[in-house]
Amino acid sequence: LLLRLPTYISMASSMTTCSFASVRARSSGFTFTTASARQHTPTWKARPSSCRAVQRVTCGGNQSERRGVVEEGPTRREALGLAAATAFLAALERPQNAAALGAPGLSPPVDGISVYTRPAQKSGNHGIGWGAIDPFSFSVPAGWDEVGGFAGEGYGGQEVDLRFESKSGGRLEVVIAPIRRFIDPVPDNCTIKDIGSPMKVIKAFGPEITGGQPVDEEDILDSSIVTGPKGRPYYSYDLKGRVLVSATVLGDRAYLITCKATAAQWRKAGVKEDLYKIRDSFNVLK
Repeated sequence: LLLRLPTYISMASSMTTCSFASVRARSSGFTFTTASARQHTPTWKARPSSCRAVQRVTCGGNQSERRGVVEEGPTRREALGLAAATAFLAALERPQNAAALGAPGLSPPVDGISVYTRPAQKSGNHGIGWGAIDPFSFSVPAGWDEVGGFAGEGYGGQEVDLRFESKSGGRLEVVIAPIRRFIDPVPDNCTIKDIGSPMKVIKAFGPEITGGQPVDEEDILDSSIVTGPKGRPYYSYDLKGRVLVSATVLGDRAYLITCKATAAQWRKAGVKEDLYKIRDSFNVLK
């Protein structure tokens, strides 16, 4: 049966093309359309007699219209093979979870948490002259998805590189910003400490974090300096309005992740903890 699967697949595709209707493999529960079958039709050819038998089963019209067709039914083996091939073609069209398929940059979840690593080929929304973006990673809880539709956003030449959202959990953004407006020339092995104190940095990048509004000292609920896996310092902030930030520097760019939630989302069980996990997992990998 397995050796004859290519033939059965061709038979299933021919049957669908002839009927111009949806074919259902009742034993498997799958449905596929003529268009999808044509898209995946293999190049193998079935036996003419078997093909005519399939036409007899599926073609419309009365008996007089089909007098030239050989009234030869498929064997039990052929019928089973045809059902399996129909289910196989239908499975090719079945939508699957993006994480299960290995969506770009997103690892399979472990205990409900995936890890997003920025793909090297990702273009982002940056303008001419940006060059390659160094990879970074962060944790992604279940229910969060990457979204687009923000090309050209940013303040003072800084742009949103990517965005994830969850209807129940909030939103995160990663902003990549040039630092030469604060320090020029940029020294070798520059870190965020070369720009200045946590207070100076959060004020400098306030518009990128808040969407245009400055960040003042009274907006900062907590701040700290954290050492990353490769010894790189990160500035970490809790801001009013349920905003969590982590920022660091690599080369001549600052990398900032901002996690936000509405008041209703913040009150939901587990949301606050998830946002802290995302913020604290942010890591520039180079």
